[in-house]
Amino acid sequence: SSSKTYPANEWVTAEMIVLGDSIIHHVLEGDTVLTYTKPQIGGELPEGFPLAEGTLLKKGHIAIQAESHSTEFRKVELLDLSKK
Repeated sequence: SSSKTYPANEWVTAEMIVLGDSIIHHVLEGDTVLTYTKPQIGGELPEGFPLAEGTLLKKGHIAIQAESHSTEFRKVELLDLSKK
C-alpha cells in the first residue's frame, strides 16, 4: 500500500462508505485509500455454498481486523445512509 502509516498509540479515524452493491470507499483520516466497485462472491467456495460465484453482495457481515499487531477500536458507529 502507498497510503500513510501511523505511529503506535495514535487514534486514527477510519470510515467505510458502502453504497449498496455498487461502490465501497475506505477512508483514513479523510483520505480515500481504497475504492472498489461491485463487490461479489468469489474465490474457492465450499461445496453447497448458497450463492453462485459472481453474485453481487447486497448484505453481509462487517469484520474489523488487524494483521501482525494488536489493535484497539473505540466509538464504532453504523449509519444507515439509505434512509437519508
